[in-house]
Amino acid sequence: ATLNVYIPLTVEDAINGLGANLNIIGTTLTLATPPAGADAPPNIFVRSGGSATLAYSVLDITSGSVTLSADGAGSVLDLHTVQILTFGFNGGDLVSATNGGTVNLSGLTAIQRVFRDSALSFSVAGGGTINLSSLQTIGVDSSGSGALTIFQAATASGTGTFSLPSLTTARFTVFNVPTGMTVNAPTLTSLTLSTINLSGSGVFTTGPLSEIDNSSIQISGGAVFNTATATSDNISNGSVTLSADGAGSILDLHTVQTLTFGFNGGDLVSATNGGT
Repeated sequence: ATLNVYIPLTVEDAINGLGANLNIIGTTLTLATPPAGADAPPNIFVRSGGSATLAYSVLDITSGSVTLSADGAGSVLDLHTVQILTFGFNGGDLVSATNGGTVNLSGLTAIQRVFRDSALSFSVAGGGTINLSSLQTIGVDSSGSGALTIFQAATASGTGTFSLPSLTTARFTVFNVPTGMTVNAPTLTSLTLSTINLSGSGVFTTGPLSEIDNSSIQISGGAVFNTATATSDNISNGSVTLSADGAGSILDLHTVQTLTFGFNGGDLVSATNGGT
């Protein structure tokens, strides 16, 4: 079912709209009563300068294929009361801010997964902003699944910025940082079971990475990655790639003294086409 909202609307009870589409077009939606516990939201599309304020505290999107988006100058999806976001049961979920839109998740402290493979993508483009200023941990949970949290550009041009000033620990996380993308995570010190794809003039700022176990780091197009301080790297989970491709591309892991491998799959350490 799809509901298009063109006039101001206040909802006096919880929204639990599994599988529904809610379009907020140039107007306002306010959830007056916070949902009790973790509720499944509908797909929410805020457009044309509209705004939606939904007072969830725990956002459960484990139903899969949920989209939460704000598109266009002045469009705001306000989820600042959300503290924990849970995903990972079925399908792929998307949080998107494009063309000047804003998704406010400023109260979110943790992203957690459940037991089945899935993906939660955060996508920005055209000056869109996803406020994740309080996010501290990603994938720190009891799930054994490979469900991934992905940070990426929403368009092929690859332009956008993620500011993650409070993030300290990321597991099962993918950072796609091509030319035009910036990811600032200055307090990130533990990155495990994750992937960094850094290319060209893309900017990926972290703290001193003292843990990089089982993480693939792929550098290309003249990019430089040099914030790892780990003295050991355990890649025994398998299928890990550490690579630098192209003139001027540098993957600096000079602090690593011990490299452990050999449990699953094949691992690769590669320097090609002038990479180091």
